[in-house]
Amino acid sequence: MRWYVLQVASGQEVKIRNALRRRQLPVKVPREQCQIHRKGKWQTKLKTLMPGYVFLGVDAGSGSSLTDEIYYTATSTPGVIRFLGTPPQPITNVEAAHLALLAPTDEPLHPSTVRRQDGEVLDGPLVQLREHITKIDRHRRRVKISIPMLGEEKAFEMSILLEDGGDGQGFEEDNPGGQGAGT
Repeated sequence: MRWYVLQVASGQEVKIRNALRRRQLPVKVPREQCQIHRKGKWQTKLKTLMPGYVFLGVDAGSGSSLTDEIYYTATSTPGVIRFLGTPPQPITNVEAAHLALLAPTDEPLHPSTVRRQDGEVLDGPLVQLREHITKIDRHRRRVKISIPMLGEEKAFEMSILLEDGGDGQGFEEDNPGGQGAGT
């Protein structure tokens, strides 16, 4: 399956995904169960990982090319702005592999477990994306990852669960106060 990228109205990704599926088109929207801290408690909220984008699959049996019928069916869906690329181009195989990790099913991703002490990823979707982690923010329970997607390096945050234990050096940790270790 070849994947094309649709730019859509931000915040409407799931609604547009459902509308495209009713039109018999395979689509993916990478989402996660995000951990947020509100009123002194950690809560779970659904979050779209790439706001403003929906991925449209074209079956390899049809030559992996975007037909006029698929193009007009997709672009006539309310909320769809345009295909990325002129003419529309499928994402690369590397980008498709990252998409498969970020949206393996319709279910939102669960947060990965990370060891608090050394930043080792113990389980979850980040195990296979470990080399793309650029920062771990233990206070906010987020990691920043940067992967090639949509023809450029795309950086975004994902939630993590922290587990105590371990030792050694981990990833660079965000320092929102701007103070060094010696101050």
